[in-house]
Amino acid sequence: MVIAMDLDKYMSTIEKIVKNAEKIVQSIEDNELRKIAFQIILEKLITKELIHISTEEKAVKEISSKGKITLAEFLNKANPKTNPEKIVAIAYYMKIYEGISEFTQDDLAERFKRAALPLPGNMPRDIRIAIKKGFLERVREKGKYKYYITQSGIDFVEKLLKSET
Repeated sequence: MVIAMDLDKYMSTIEKIVKNAEKIVQSIEDNELRKIAFQIILEKLITKELIHISTEEKAVKEISSKGKITLAEFLNKANPKTNPEKIVAIAYYMKIYEGISEFTQDDLAERFKRAALPLPGNMPRDIRIAIKKGFLERVREKGKYKYYITQSGIDFVEKLLKSET
């Protein structure tokens, strides 16, 4: 599975970044100062998004050069210790290796089973711990909670992977 960032997705991302920058500078009364602040904030938001995209592209290159890795192999390599760490590692795997950005608690449970791991005894608590650490974010969609891995979560899993090599 290769992650393909198409033009529509880039445009949507850019539109969101511009709207966020506009919201941030609305309270500035001085027009000149507002323009300068807008440019600085826009540059910071775009840089942050480019780092995120380059992380995905780097992972795609690694996948294509090494072949597909199973979830169980990946978890063995990352070696997360606690259930919240396992959840974040699974979220990373889903994003980077499966191209799935948002997921549900059921998606996580299915991945635990696929990797032949016991289900956490209290998955909602473990997800909350991962959210509290800043590794996951929760969004409500059509009356159901979905989650996605944050940049801090990605950094955490990549640190686990580096410490195992």
